Amino acid sequence: MNDTIRSIATIMSDLDGILLFPHINMDGDALGSCSALCLALRSLGKKAYVMISEPVPKNLDFLECGCTTTDDRVLDDVQLSLMIDCNGLNRIAGREDAWARGRLKGCIDHHATASKDIRYDFSRIEPKSAAAGEIVYRLIKDLGAEITLDIANCIFAAITTDTGNF
Repeated sequence: MNDTIRSIATIMSDLDGILLFPHINMDGDALGSCSALCLALRSLGKKAYVMISEPVPKNLDFLECGCTTTDDRVLDDVQLSLMIDCNGLNRIAGREDAWARGRLKGCIDHHATASKDIRYDFSRIEPKSAAAGEIVYRLIKDLGAEITLDIANCIFAAITTDTGNF
């Protein structure tokens, strides 16, 4: 299944209580993409958090933007668990219980490999995209959120991390 960005935006528009999951040993694309989407969702009045299980690396702390949490009970009602820049339970080690709380499960990734250990309600996998940040940028635009300076910095870091500075 490879849903359109527009259909994912439509699904997400009707949801509140969203947990975003970057991969373990997060890099700029994983954290930058998650933080950008988290900020955009919050600007639309939604409750959203980036669920992590390890400290944010010092070189990426500017991407945290007040979005990350290790508290898997931060939301009473998790309507969506969304993996970004990864697509398997082995890539969110230590956060499986938080993932399971989501009524809907989704994935946005630019890696062609697909895990068989998860069933997604929707996904967008684009192996030709240089970074998950590219996909997230288009999703933010389709959600109708304004691209603020913080969101732009997160997207820029996401793309430059995975492209080696374009």
